Amino acid sequence: MSERELEKRISSYIPLPVCIINRQGKVLEASGKIGEVFIYGGIEDGDIFALTGIKTAELYESASKGEHPLIRRNDRVFRLLLQKMDPESEETGLAILFDDVTGMEELKDMYRNEKMCFAKVQVDNYDELTSGAGAESRLALSSEIDKIIRRWGAKANAS
Repeated sequence: MSERELEKRISSYIPLPVCIINRQGKVLEASGKIGEVFIYGGIEDGDIFALTGIKTAELYESASKGEHPLIRRNDRVFRLLLQKMDPESEETGLAILFDDVTGMEELKDMYRNEKMCFAKVQVDNYDELTSGAGAESRLALSSEIDKIIRRWGAKANAS
């Protein structure tokens, strides 16, 4: 089986969006599901850097290291699963599978954004300010301090 026939088989049988590039970053083949990643069709002969924003050399390096870069397209997040067509050859093509990990990334963002955070606020000279004041003045001062802290927290989307 020739390399071109292998490329066509891979792109037609894999249930994920997939494309195959050559060493220069030109897209040789793309599956029908590639429209899930890129809003325009016919990416064959396109440049992978123009499509993903990742240089070809970086993709090959990630493939060698077993890393999986992320890209954002069409309000979705895709993890790139990279595999050299022939691991023994330096001039081989690269298969790029686009795994939709949008839900997982949204959960990670939600977790990061909802972590509990505590702050201790110490007001300098508070005792001196309130030493001669009555209960109403102390309450008003505490209320004003609370308002200032809440406004500051609102700017940081804290609640």
